[in-house]
Amino acid sequence: MNNKISFWLEKYLQPVGAKLAANKPLNSIRDGIALSMPLIIVGSMAFLSIHLKTG
Repeated sequence: MNNKISFWLEKYLQPVGAKLAANKPLNSIRDGIALSMPLIIVGSMAFLSIHLKTG
């Protein structure tokens, strides 16, 4: 059963994934999100800590 699912994923989704991975604008968006994620997490934690203390 698991082998059938794996075969289906490799046959149908892998070509789509390869095309998306080769797309430069999508790579730029992915890299930008990856670079901003630590700042978003730190900012969210600061926001929560400020609002939980006053609430």
